[in-house]
Amino acid sequence: MVRTEDGLNEHIFELKIWSGIAMLKSTITQLLGYIASHNKHSGLIMLSYNKNFTAILKAIQDHLQKTYNYNPIEKVVENQFRFTVVHPVDEGKTLQIHVIAINLHVTKK
Repeated sequence: MVRTEDGLNEHIFELKIWSGIAMLKSTITQLLGYIASHNKHSGLIMLSYNKNFTAILKAIQDHLQKTYNYNPIEKVVENQFRFTVVHPVDEGKTLQIHVIAINLHVTKK
């Protein structure tokens, strides 16, 4: 969490270990439960120790496209996704959510 000088929680991020799409879904729901009316950005950092990181990135992208109308054209970095949802406590606002996946798999020698 990043707080403002006034003590408000401004940027809220969750740190998780990748365990599949169910974890991604529940974490996004969890994040949306924390959001206050002044929040504009939120996100999830996922650490992956799994092989085939490319397949994980594809699964994330497919889920975000299907569930949140994620547009892959907006993708700047291969392992980062950004999408917008209607703000959970103010339907007149939007909330930008960032998903960052980090590959920590090490091939043993």
